[in-house]
Amino acid sequence: MAKDIGVKKYKGESDEGFSRRTAYTASRYWTSAFCMDDGSGGDSGLSRQALNRKLRSWIGRLDNAQPGISEWFEVDQGNVSCIYNRLIDVGELKEDGFSNRFRAQPPTLAVVGMGQALIVGMFDPTNTSEAVLGYHRPDIVATGLASIVASDLEAPAQNPRWWETEWELLAWARASDFGSVEYANPATRAWGLRNGEVWSPDFRPTKGIALARTTSNDRGGTTYYAARPVGGKPFLCSVEQTKALELYYHIKEIAGNPVVARLRRIDDQHVELAMPLGLIPGEYDRVLEVASWPVRNVSDRFDRLMRAECVPMARDLLSKCGVVLKEA
Repeated sequence: MAKDIGVKKYKGESDEGFSRRTAYTASRYWTSAFCMDDGSGGDSGLSRQALNRKLRSWIGRLDNAQPGISEWFEVDQGNVSCIYNRLIDVGELKEDGFSNRFRAQPPTLAVVGMGQALIVGMFDPTNTSEAVLGYHRPDIVATGLASIVASDLEAPAQNPRWWETEWELLAWARASDFGSVEYANPATRAWGLRNGEVWSPDFRPTKGIALARTTSNDRGGTTYYAARPVGGKPFLCSVEQTKALELYYHIKEIAGNPVVARLRRIDDQHVELAMPLGLIPGEYDRVLEVASWPVRNVSDRFDRLMRAECVPMARDLLSKCGVVLKEA
């Protein structure tokens, strides 16, 4: 299986780890293949329930050959869904909103920049006689749930960050109207919004921008706010948590204290990537996830294995959301 899809064992990798990584990569092909095998040439697709059932059955057969694979895929917890959810994120599977069924998509190029592109979509990795989108099999590197190739196509322009387009359109109100307010301190080493070290009662905007929160003891909830000074006083506007995280990373970046992801080279073909948080803000997290292998289990979003060819892409994508990639 590993030979068919191009997965190579790295230096010091255990047989168990190699088997799991191979199965994870192969799950991309089989997920699409299951959706094609719907009795109508792929036109109908599969329901979520049917796809879960087929994936669990396939993983169970692999577990008979290599015990521990089912546990790594967290079959009992139902986390096989993260496989097809990641394929949906990048367009390899398309969900019909009316029938709630998944259909496999033909292969296309998703240009990510730095001279690289992902091949997204259904193709047979065992067929070495046919090119895929003009690329021959030796030119295709299997990584995670996607394949990467060299590309001289220009990457699409980066979308503006939300505060660049929405800031002046937000409905601002005095901070004094919100009760007890805390403000994120960009100088701290902490990265997560739930870490108490991040928050302070002092309003110290960075270049006219800040992040704030209020907490409710009654409901146990937290509300996040974009903050800015008006006449020397803080004004707030509520924002959703994903926007708050993205704004905090940006504030740390412009304050000269950026969030850091760590890179360790395992051999000349593989690297280990330690992410600061389970979810990187912005639209780039989905690309990193399909281009790498989770380590601890199928839903691990912190520690990733990646082909060395992907490092320039990873560094570029992380920098676009305010994260610096440093080698250990």
